[in-house]
Amino acid sequence: MNNKILKVGFRYLIIIVILGTIAIVIPNTIINKELQSNEAQEEVPLQNAVEEKKIEEKEQHETKQKNKTTRKTNKVKNKQKKSTPRKVNLNVKASVTEMKQYAHQLVLSYGWSEYDYECLVKIVNHESGWNPNAVNKSSSACGLFQSLPCSKMRSAGADYKTNYKTQVNWGLDYIKGRYGTPAKAWIFWQKHHWY
Repeated sequence: MNNKILKVGFRYLIIIVILGTIAIVIPNTIINKELQSNEAQEEVPLQNAVEEKKIEEKEQHETKQKNKTTRKTNKVKNKQKKSTPRKVNLNVKASVTEMKQYAHQLVLSYGWSEYDYECLVKIVNHESGWNPNAVNKSSSACGLFQSLPCSKMRSAGADYKTNYKTQVNWGLDYIKGRYGTPAKAWIFWQKHHWY
């Protein structure tokens, strides 16, 4: 009788050991896979953030250089003749349809295609929703194309904060200089969610 009890007890012990091993190994395997997946996902935004920071620093440096040159040029002009103040239209209001029509005409004047225009619309839809007064609270980027810093648009006109035409002019020049076409800018945007 004792032998029988020992055999049954031994079997139960083996079953408990196996179940215990399974209970430890399987969750650990799942946890390790999850940790590896999370680490891989964290690396991509970090790389994107580093690349974005480098681009931003380069643009800020270029803006500073351009501003220095502009200030020197303006000082010379002011000495040569007295400048007259420019009137800035502070209340340029337009419908989304008007803004899109203006952008469409400008896209075609650059020699770009209808597809480029569609890509431009997608970019602006994501960046500002066609709101020329849009401001990103975390980065302070502003306008239709979310210029960062906002003052970069000043190169297109003094009314860059309020005039959608000035913002579109700047945005298309920016896209042309950096990506070549709106289609290429859209491809970049889809990969990085910024451009």
